[in-house]
Amino acid sequence: MYKKFYRFSAEPFRLTPDPSFCFPHRSYEKAKAYMQYALDCAEGFVIVTGNPGTGKTTLIHDLINSLDRNNIKACAITNTLQLPDDVLRTVALSFELKVEGLSKPQIVERLSDFLVQQHKKNLQTLLIVDEAQDFSLLALEELRLLTNMQMDNKPLIQIFLVGQEGLRDLIQWPVLEQLRQRVVATTHLDPLELNETEAYIKHRLKKVGWHRNNPIIRPEVYPLIQEFSGGVPRLINLACNRLLLSSAVEGKNEVTIEDAMTVISELLNEGLGHQEALATYKEIKKEEEKQLVVGPGDGSGDPELHQTGLKPAFAPPGVADERTAIYEEKLVNPESVTSKNLSAINRFKAFVSKAVKNTKKLFSDKWPYFVTGLSLAVLLLVVFWFKPSENPSTIRETISITQNSAATNQRASSETISTVKKTLGTSSSDSEALGLNDPLMKSVMEDVIKDIYGASSTKASNAN
Repeated sequence: MYKKFYRFSAEPFRLTPDPSFCFPHRSYEKAKAYMQYALDCAEGFVIVTGNPGTGKTTLIHDLINSLDRNNIKACAITNTLQLPDDVLRTVALSFELKVEGLSKPQIVERLSDFLVQQHKKNLQTLLIVDEAQDFSLLALEELRLLTNMQMDNKPLIQIFLVGQEGLRDLIQWPVLEQLRQRVVATTHLDPLELNETEAYIKHRLKKVGWHRNNPIIRPEVYPLIQEFSGGVPRLINLACNRLLLSSAVEGKNEVTIEDAMTVISELLNEGLGHQEALATYKEIKKEEEKQLVVGPGDGSGDPELHQTGLKPAFAPPGVADERTAIYEEKLVNPESVTSKNLSAINRFKAFVSKAVKNTKKLFSDKWPYFVTGLSLAVLLLVVFWFKPSENPSTIRETISITQNSAATNQRASSETISTVKKTLGTSSSDSEALGLNDPLMKSVMEDVIKDIYGASSTKASNAN
């Protein structure tokens, strides 16, 4: 749609690899130079790695298109998790050899005859394997055995392995030592820098007839696209394609930072974008959910308002504007939501939600203290609840025995005091005969009475 609106000759940001749009940035040129060097040497393996979307497939097609077909016979295959025995068959089919129904030794013989014929024609044979990180160890060994075919001390075939970063780890296996020794060059496709991203976008636009800067792209848009894509060309195409489509729908001839933020926020919300951009966006959304704009008398006790009336401090405009509109609508027209939001059910739900949240926090943060306190409470309950109780009849018998003992002691004390009184009240001649008039004897009697019946009996005796 935007192709017609902006009068482009083709869509400049298609996701399908197209070598006619290849942009010769720094790491791309380095990888292509390494490949060309290996072709000049006419031997060995070349390892090219890169993250998804960095232009590996575009590089392969660009290299094949740039080769002199009068001197080099080149073909490319893509690994589809084939078995080792199927690798040689796939290679033979890529060179348009008829191998249907042939056994593995017969396929090897057919390939050998083909390579010898190419050598006799002074043609160099090149095999490029895409997505090579998915090859098994045995499949890679099968490819290495092809390079053992030689004539006039020259290898009959040269192989380039292109894949993601896992390919580097794969060739480090000890069983691939011989393959690793034949690697003449290894390179990696890096993401674009900010200046390269801007040049990349302008390069593709010019390829389709971007005349008179229609649309005009504001300079501040490029850093935002760089942050979203991480410099990965495929993600740059995704952002630019959506951005131009959005601008064309709205009939704009200028792409502003506001337009870019809206489109990129939509893409991130769909889960599209560079890993770092997605991680940052998720963190922003978490912070956004924590921040509320609540003022005096604006329904601060309304649970639904707390859920939907969020206004983030920093968030893409699409999300921020939508939630801000909901928030402001609740403040301006509170009558439309008063009957529902102020109901007892909502308040009860808010209370339950808060209680559950606090309970979860208690169990997650302070569960050792909670378990310790609960254990002590159970222990005390067991001690006091299951304490053995005495028989009421036994208690009554104990009280009766205690009272009888006290009465007996009191009678004995009274009889002793009476006896002492009688003794002390005897005649003087009897007292002298008994020796009671002696002060020492009186003192001894008092001590005996005190030791046996206590101080009260002694005081009574003295009184008498």
